[in-house]
Amino acid sequence: MGRPAVNIPPVTPKPTDDEQTAFGSVPAREAQVSLASGAADFPKGCLVFIRNVHPETNRTTLKALLGQAFGDQRSNNEFDYVDYNKGMDSCHVRLSNPLYTRTVVQFFTEKPVVQEGGLDDRGTKLSRHGGASSDREPSRKPIQVEAVDGRKEEIYWEKVPEKVRRAALDRMASRSASVVGDTAGPSDNARSRKRRRKG
Repeated sequence: MGRPAVNIPPVTPKPTDDEQTAFGSVPAREAQVSLASGAADFPKGCLVFIRNVHPETNRTTLKALLGQAFGDQRSNNEFDYVDYNKGMDSCHVRLSNPLYTRTVVQFFTEKPVVQEGGLDDRGTKLSRHGGASSDREPSRKPIQVEAVDGRKEEIYWEKVPEKVRRAALDRMASRSASVVGDTAGPSDNARSRKRRRKG
């Protein structure tokens, strides 16, 4: 007699335009999903942007230069990844804990240095007049480190593959536990991680 009832799923509106970012076009729906989900799918507060590094530097030198912020307490677990391309004078650095981010930003704000050469892993302190104290390269600017947060941080992590984001979250969780109260040394943590992975 009548037609049988048909279940029709509700229609969700499609995004009408893409969000323009510094890294290209990001679908608006993708941007909304990352904001709508309560849990972050990346380690929040662990990203810094660094300006005025020497264009001929490398990742190892940058780690050593930035590691000065930790002094004698350095454990080689502070840095998750140095996102640097040779020839550039800026880069992003992913740290393994938000506490480390604040430490690096504060250190380079209070003690500005100039990286005089590509392999300069100590930096040259600035004189009172703003130039390098050796005045070999007066045109170089001091290294500036700023924490990346909010939408800029989300945009950065949207470029990173999901597998890498999740691995960074896992590393942050395991390293945060060791920062808070674990007394095992870095080598003990590395061995236990290897055991866990093998099964």
